[in-house]
Amino acid sequence: MAVLANANFVPRYAADDDIVDYTNTSSNNIGAGGVIATGSLIAVAMRPIPAGQSGALCVRGVLWMPKATNDGSLNFGVKGFWDNTNQIVTSTNGGGANLPIGPVVQNPSSGSADAAVLIKLQQS
Repeated sequence: MAVLANANFVPRYAADDDIVDYTNTSSNNIGAGGVIATGSLIAVAMRPIPAGQSGALCVRGVLWMPKATNDGSLNFGVKGFWDNTNQIVTSTNGGGANLPIGPVVQNPSSGSADAAVLIKLQQS
């Protein structure tokens, strides 16, 4: 039997693990579909979040995300990376600059600008 270090601590439910609350502390508005990439976490705004306001971010689920149009290797099961500079999903880690976003779950149509990518919380 495990012994808690603090026997008075009671875990409390905070939120579903797919959507989390987020306060936009920047001076810029975040558009619907805007990507927040910080540390090892990638999240997508579900609706616009004005500067200084709160809104919902998706941290896990299957979402249509913009991809590199010339990246023919973004096929089913390929690990996707978020290129924060170009705001696209790519199949390369960019020398470590691009963050893992999750696997592609549907082959994109030839010349398609979108790829379905499974968004999941990444642990560093």
